[in-house]
Amino acid sequence: MFTLRLMNHQTEEIPISEEVDLLSSLRSAGQDPICDCGGAGHCYKCKARIIAGPLTGMTDLEKQALSIAEQSSGWFLMCQRKPLGDLIIDMPQRDEIRVQTEDATITTSFTPWVKKEVVDFSDLSMEQSTDYRSLLLEKFSVKGVTSITDQALRELSPALSVGNQRVTVVYSDRILSVEAGDTADFSYGVVCDLGTATIGLELIDLTCGHRLGKVYAGNSQRAFGGTRGLRVKYVKEHKENCSELTRVTLYTVNKLIREICQRTNVAPEHIYHLVFVGNPQMIHLLFGIAPQDMEEMQIFLRLPPRSAKEVGLLACEMAQVSAVGALSGAFGGDVAAISHEYLQKNTCIVDMGIETNLLLKTADNTVVRRCLLTPVLDGMNLHQGMMYGSGAIEGVYLDEATQNIFPRLPDSFSAKGVSGFGLFGVYRDLRELGYLSEDGKFLPEQMPEPVAKRIRDGVRGKEMLLAGGGFFSVVITEADFQDFSQTMAMLRQEIEDLLITAT
Repeated sequence: MFTLRLMNHQTEEIPISEEVDLLSSLRSAGQDPICDCGGAGHCYKCKARIIAGPLTGMTDLEKQALSIAEQSSGWFLMCQRKPLGDLIIDMPQRDEIRVQTEDATITTSFTPWVKKEVVDFSDLSMEQSTDYRSLLLEKFSVKGVTSITDQALRELSPALSVGNQRVTVVYSDRILSVEAGDTADFSYGVVCDLGTATIGLELIDLTCGHRLGKVYAGNSQRAFGGTRGLRVKYVKEHKENCSELTRVTLYTVNKLIREICQRTNVAPEHIYHLVFVGNPQMIHLLFGIAPQDMEEMQIFLRLPPRSAKEVGLLACEMAQVSAVGALSGAFGGDVAAISHEYLQKNTCIVDMGIETNLLLKTADNTVVRRCLLTPVLDGMNLHQGMMYGSGAIEGVYLDEATQNIFPRLPDSFSAKGVSGFGLFGVYRDLRELGYLSEDGKFLPEQMPEPVAKRIRDGVRGKEMLLAGGGFFSVVITEADFQDFSQTMAMLRQEIEDLLITAT
């Protein structure tokens, strides 16, 4: 066993094995190396540069995927190399965590499932025979409480002592936890969308129903494969149930909880309810259940609540963790919730992402569902694709003074790549400028000279330089546009077929 350090964070030592490639070691350690193909050697995105230490030799695949300049500068593919000793590498980072703090009212009518209430026992005698358990159950029985957890029983006596006989009871349909003193004003919940590519999380003040902030990051499972199918295949092939993918999911979710709590000055131990939505495979992986293929998936998924301690989440140990029911293998809780709440007759929902879901409710209340694999629409399979966020190019514009094009970005940071959302924008802008044909071919004869000079030959054929230069350039390729055009044509055809079938 060796250790690896990243050039931009050399204080952390990551354990790596000489038995497996670097990509496998990094993702097992909870890192988020860039990779769309799960390590199959198809996407060529797991590039890194060796700074110090020995590696196994270059493979034929690397000679094909990397330019001569990249090879001579120490760049390699992590899925192709194994360590021969301790290493220091320069690994391009995924998009960073994005945080937005706020104080927004979600609803004026809000009743949390997990509640808190202060109970004062100071007027009772301090006899040893006082049965506080029975007193609590009797008091809370009118609120639908039927039992008390072992954790709450263990906490009760110390809490009474520290709080001078005054405690705060955390309860739902049972008493979950007991805290010393009055902590009723500190009660928070988390709502988390477990997307295939992105995990988004919101922090809710359960005392008033206000949303305190949002935080997003890439799903670290991406390094095991860009699609759910690849991840299910990985679990089945390695016969390790799903512990590895569960571990990296919890790593990302806990990282987001820690970040939003720090930004809002909330203690994680005051989070008492966590609700997750997502397709069934993502929910299964969160709870440590081996996922199934779509054709094996049950039609409706509903799991009983578990405690944060059981799941491994950063919150009050007895915080309740639950999942919104999901429709079949392709439709997560978000789509299911929309269909129940908003879907009217003759209405079609199109949820675009790595997998695009089509949901149609007809006049006779029949619900028709279809799922398409469309990773390009989420930035996957693009030559330099990324999730939307800091550094993701949104489009391009022509500067009249220089007669050159420049990228449009969501912030002032340097360009890192092109998201699925940005691909729509770049395609639209180049089409409007007359620099791109309808089928995704560059038209240099229509471009000013400074723009035409941006067209060059690359690994995937013709490409256009959008930003930067040298090793840190961002390009878009004709192959990217052609994949996009084919995907959109397929999507249009599927929607038409769905409507014809339903009518």
